[in-house]
Amino acid sequence: METPVSKVDELRAMAHEPHPLENFGSESTVKEILKSVPDRRSTNPLHHILDRERREKMLAAMEILAPRERKVLEMRFGLRGESRRTLKEIGRILRISRERVRQVERLAISRLLSSDVGRELT
Repeated sequence: METPVSKVDELRAMAHEPHPLENFGSESTVKEILKSVPDRRSTNPLHHILDRERREKMLAAMEILAPRERKVLEMRFGLRGESRRTLKEIGRILRISRERVRQVERLAISRLLSSDVGRELT
């Protein structure tokens, strides 16, 4: 390729180092570059609305469940805006074994799926 080895080494080193956007040209060029980079932290508003609707439908469908079943699913899947919890965490909160939490979760999901309201969610 008739490119000196030293130049190739220099280009390779540059490829692995971060470089400030200011090095790429004018402020308007930098703004254009930033517009094309997706913000992974932001969510699509439509997805947010659909997720909220699904969560509300799920909570309404869960009215057929016993209070403990409802609580387990809410904690397990973070349906009330909290973070999702593990079987062990839920067991500690409800003072039951992790295995019992799993059984309650499984029963609650089964009851939801077999109900008329639950079938609409699938």
